[in-house]
Amino acid sequence: VIRSDLFAMCDYDMAEELTQALSIPVRVDHDANLIALAEQQQGSARGLRDFIVVIMDDEQVEDKIGYRSFGTALVLNGQVHRGSQFAAGELDQRLMPTINAIGTQADMQLLAQEDAPLSEWLSHVSEQSSLTLASLVNLLDPQAVLLAGDRPIANQNFLDDLASRINGMRIGHLPQPLQVHNCAFSTQSCARGAALAARDVTLAGAVANYVR
Repeated sequence: VIRSDLFAMCDYDMAEELTQALSIPVRVDHDANLIALAEQQQGSARGLRDFIVVIMDDEQVEDKIGYRSFGTALVLNGQVHRGSQFAAGELDQRLMPTINAIGTQADMQLLAQEDAPLSEWLSHVSEQSSLTLASLVNLLDPQAVLLAGDRPIANQNFLDDLASRINGMRIGHLPQPLQVHNCAFSTQSCARGAALAARDVTLAGAVANYVR
């Protein structure tokens, strides 16, 4: 942990501390990176070498719902890009346009249904989100954007609308349009990615010991 205002700590080696406390190897990673691992190995990003995972976390107050934070994982040339200080991919609200309209539980239910129509609020979310995502796509030229969140994102009309908006803002005439997918494992993608990361570390250790 380089810095955490929530836990009031700096330069804290959480993985090492947990490894010592539990007497087992521990690996710590960003939730978006773990989602990317799961989707790359077993989900919607299989066969892709360049893609972006976007986490859209909502906040509900009584019956009103809005999006409060955004994070990303960047997979470039088949590898997660973490940056020089492992801080790559933090969008947050300072980089995402403000989603002023407030949604309802009914909107979230529509978002979770594959063949549901596109509500006025979901169209607003798509329009506002596409502005920043189009800039990312023009900068990195990924094959796809994958959407994840606290709740299921399955509405195909929403995914298609977002893809259309982003592709409409791409620079140049490119032969392959960007694809926008939901995560194959929905809200379980992060947990699956964590399990796969643990498996990969264990197998790598076993191979290293065998080679010795």
